[in-house]
Amino acid sequence: MSTTNNPLDVDGDTHPSIGETSTTERHAVLDDALVQLLERLNTNASPVRPLTCVQPAISFLESLPVIGRDHLRAAIIREPMAIALLLRRANTRYGDPISSGLTDIDQAIDLVGEKGVLDLLGQLASVENQQWRWDRAPQHLRKIWTNTVFTALAATSLAKRRGDIDPALAFSAAALHNIGEPLIIQHLSAHMAKVKQLTNGLSAVGHAMAASHQTIGAAALRAWNIPDRLVQVARLHHGHSPDPLSSLVLVAWQAALHYGYVYLGAHPDPAALERGLKRLQLSTTCLNDVTREILGDLNSIMTRGT
Repeated sequence: MSTTNNPLDVDGDTHPSIGETSTTERHAVLDDALVQLLERLNTNASPVRPLTCVQPAISFLESLPVIGRDHLRAAIIREPMAIALLLRRANTRYGDPISSGLTDIDQAIDLVGEKGVLDLLGQLASVENQQWRWDRAPQHLRKIWTNTVFTALAATSLAKRRGDIDPALAFSAAALHNIGEPLIIQHLSAHMAKVKQLTNGLSAVGHAMAASHQTIGAAALRAWNIPDRLVQVARLHHGHSPDPLSSLVLVAWQAALHYGYVYLGAHPDPAALERGLKRLQLSTTCLNDVTREILGDLNSIMTRGT
């Protein structure tokens, strides 16, 4: 990947080349595909597809005699794309994402209402049966999903321990900070039959995600009218940002990897985890406590509707 005026770069930073051991063909195929995705996001022309099946959540809600906010929240938080659509609707109608914006899921549910939540879940359900040209796409999307759920719950718990970060903000930031990764998988799987024909294509896709997901994710959130606070976490979470929220999200994500929730292109980095904990003035013991604390909610979300 060229390091000059590349639209996939973050503020001019140089990223690892996509597939460092790849062929020129692989560079061209993936680079062109990701630039196409970025252009579609910038013009709001890229569809929003869920990482997991949302129809069971819809069926559960429709079976209830009375639907409360807790029921709506349970349906929303198990799907990162549902969180994105919820905050998009709330901010498009009621918020100013540049100056402040709504990042609290409960507040967004209150504003959008029961009908709005059911509508956005229905929107996701209508496109969830995508026929991928890359048959391994569902497997990788589900692994990203499990990592994301752990990360969001861990970030919330860490924020409560810190005391200076809003736990609701931490949850939304963690749930959406890696949104570029499933978007890349979905785009390549829908449009790039050549990916599976490439030598070491899987490794190349992993490199593509690692190199470009911050730019792709930030562009998506900005196009969806998501508050700038969350856009910046998506854009800069792998840098040495002094922002405590970005550091907290990165620690929660590294914790998910450390406890086995790995996926394509993402593996534990003990040094990064240690640096993050030190920056937040938290201990490894604290991280172990957080993991035990969230296990109940984690298992509940993982098994609901499966």
